[in-house]
Amino acid sequence: MRLSPRFALLPCLFLAAVPARVLAQLSSFQGASVERLLGLGGEAVAFTYRRTEASRHGLGVDLAVGIFPAALAFRTVLLQVDAGFARTQAIGPAALVLKAGVGSLMNVGQSAQIIPGLQVGVATIIPLERRGSLRLDLTRRLLFGDGGSVALWSLGVGLTVMTRSRPTSGR
Repeated sequence: MRLSPRFALLPCLFLAAVPARVLAQLSSFQGASVERLLGLGGEAVAFTYRRTEASRHGLGVDLAVGIFPAALAFRTVLLQVDAGFARTQAIGPAALVLKAGVGSLMNVGQSAQIIPGLQVGVATIIPLERRGSLRLDLTRRLLFGDGGSVALWSLGVGLTVMTRSRPTSGR
């Protein structure tokens, strides 16, 4: 199945158009996870730091940086960098995050290379205790390399901490 760059445009429009329940506070989810690029070899595992900011309207940003430890054996730092929009919707005590944006692989080493791409996905945040939660991410990636585009799935499992802050009063 051939995917075009418009692949990420529709989810971005969807994230902006769907009405969300207004939250009384601003929320931030941040933490570490182990992310596996499905369909690639066993070295396609990254340790990822992910931060999702949600406004009181549910819209926000999702940022992530991951490093692939297997590449370090070859004196190369292989990074996965994601940046995009997110819509967070509370479902009881849990939260569902729809996300879309750009996602790239960066090879920083003897042969530096940047492989640009797009990503769209969903995350589920399941509370474990007062502020600590389990985060599950499923992301579809479309990378544009020299030989054309490659579509991959990635699955992330990690722990996240939720922080909330009260919005400032407009008085």
